[in-house]
Amino acid sequence: MKHYGLDLSSWRVNQGASPREVKELSGAVGRVLSVDYSQMLMEMNGGEGPLGNINLRIHSTAEVVAFNEDYGVTRRLEGQHLAFGTDGGDYCFTFDYSVIPPAVASFPLGALALDEKKLLASSVSELFARIASGSIQSHHI
Repeated sequence: MKHYGLDLSSWRVNQGASPREVKELSGAVGRVLSVDYSQMLMEMNGGEGPLGNINLRIHSTAEVVAFNEDYGVTRRLEGQHLAFGTDGGDYCFTFDYSVIPPAVASFPLGALALDEKKLLASSVSELFARIASGSIQSHHI
C-alpha cells in the first residue's frame, strides 16, 4: 500500500472509513478535521507498522474518541489537542488546535502536560514524510 507516496506494504491497515464516519468523528470531537487526515482515514481507517525507526499506530475513527477519553487528553491538555495515534509505546501524536492551521505535536502519555509538547509537523502528511526520511526519529518525539 502506498500512502503519501510512502510504501506501507508492511503495515497492518484497516479498510478506509466512509465519508459519513469521518464526519461523525469530526462531530464527536467537536473539531474540523484537516483534509489530509480525513483523506488518510478514508484510505486507511487506522493501522500500524514501521516507518523510519518508529512503529507508528494511527487510531481508527472508532478508537479516537475512546483513546482521548481514556487518557484524559482533552481534560489534561485544556481542550487544545486531539490525539490520533501513538508511537506504539509511551508517546501520542496530537493535532494542536492552539495554532492555525492545527499542527502535529507529540506528548509523553504519562505526563500529558502542555509544557511537554513537541511540535513535529504542519500536517499528517508532513509527519509521515519526516519520519520516513529520518528527520524525525524516536528520540525526537
